[in-house]
Amino acid sequence: MRKFLKNSKGFTLVELMMVIAVIGILAAVLIPKIGGTKDSARLSGVESNFRQAQAAVEANITRYRDSSANLQDILTNILMTEPNTLENPFDSAAAAVAIGTEAPETLVPGQIAIVVIDDAPITSVTITAYDQESNAMQTETITP
Repeated sequence: MRKFLKNSKGFTLVELMMVIAVIGILAAVLIPKIGGTKDSARLSGVESNFRQAQAAVEANITRYRDSSANLQDILTNILMTEPNTLENPFDSAAAAVAIGTEAPETLVPGQIAIVVIDDAPITSVTITAYDQESNAMQTETITP
C-alpha cells in the first residue's frame, strides 16, 4: 500500500493555492461588472417607459384638441390602466408614471413625470424620466 501511495501523482498544496488565487482574481474582476449590468438594464427599462409615454402623448394630443375631453384623463386611461400599465424598473411597488398639471413634489426613482399644461389654445406636455438617484435623465416637450 505504501508503494502505491508513493507512486501516485496528485496536486501539491502550492498548485492548489495558485488555482484558488487565480479564481479569486477573476472573481474580483468580474463581480463589479455584473453589478453594473443590473442598473444598466433598469435604466433601459426607464428609457422604454419614456418612449411609450412619449408615443402615447404624441398619438393622443391631436385627438384631445379635436374633442372636449381632458388630456390628463385620456393619458391616465391609456398609461395607467390594464393591460397598458407601465412597471417601474427600480421599485415595483411605486407607480411608473405620474400625470398632473405640475411636476410631482416627491420624485420616485425610475418614474416618468408627465406635466400637462392646458392654456387654450396651446397645450403642451412635458415628459421627464428620472434615474435611480431621482435626477432627470431625459426630458421632452410636446406641443401640437
